Amino acid sequence: MFFKLNHFRLVLFVIGLAIYLGSAGCRKSEQEATHRGTFTTINPDDLCKRITNILKQTQDGRQLSTELQGAWQIVHGILAFGEQFTVLHESVTVPALDYLLEGGTLQGWKLRPGENGIIALVEEGSALGQGHQDQWLGYLSQCGNEGIPLETPLIVGETSATVDDLLRQAQADLHTGQEATWTLMAFATYLHEDEIWEASNGEIWNLSRVIEMELDTDLYSSACGGSHRLYGLATAVNIYRGRHPEASELLPEPWKAAEDTILESIDLSRRFQQADGSFSTQFFERP
Repeated sequence: MFFKLNHFRLVLFVIGLAIYLGSAGCRKSEQEATHRGTFTTINPDDLCKRITNILKQTQDGRQLSTELQGAWQIVHGILAFGEQFTVLHESVTVPALDYLLEGGTLQGWKLRPGENGIIALVEEGSALGQGHQDQWLGYLSQCGNEGIPLETPLIVGETSATVDDLLRQAQADLHTGQEATWTLMAFATYLHEDEIWEASNGEIWNLSRVIEMELDTDLYSSACGGSHRLYGLATAVNIYRGRHPEASELLPEPWKAAEDTILESIDLSRRFQQADGSFSTQFFERP
């Protein structure tokens, strides 16, 4: 279709994340860990094989279907495996991403035309549908190295649209106080930091203001202990650094504040790590 998921890079990402967050030898924390334990060294080749087996089992070991599973579960599968992720539809195995973009129906996949593009309906607390504002758009923006291209066709009922219509509607609907975690993932991926736009309520926005709004929101009370919010901030920082390699350590605000928040949270996760290597169920708040 438009990208190929690089399995090896995904494995390296998982290994790198585990080493960065979990290894006591990577970087000395400014504060001592709450728990101390004996760490067992794992051969990187063995770890790679274990992760590969887990990924293979996750992708191929259980076949999801459009009849039994909802959009929430299937879209998360697409986030992990891209166009390689398949579902069973009427006894036929089909690429899940193509199925949805081409107008396929699924419990919780609720889109409709809006005044400024395509609206993805929010069903807060749902285990089937979009539980957060712009969640589908945010995850589509994370498929592949640069997200699903905005010109990609998107069929909504009898309407022929594109992924860009989801983005334009999100820009129009943005308002002060909104949970913009998934919105930021998409905006940081698709918009340039200098772009300015007016929302439908008359508010003037740019990427900096969205980042600042996310930074001003309490991390600990955020979805999944703030891990999603940190992902959005990390996306913004990584993309800025990719576009401006000359920035080095001289990140402008609010990207610098975002990076500081990320690094502080990494430090907290290591401080609160349990003796058996597991991480705190309270995420970045306490052990």
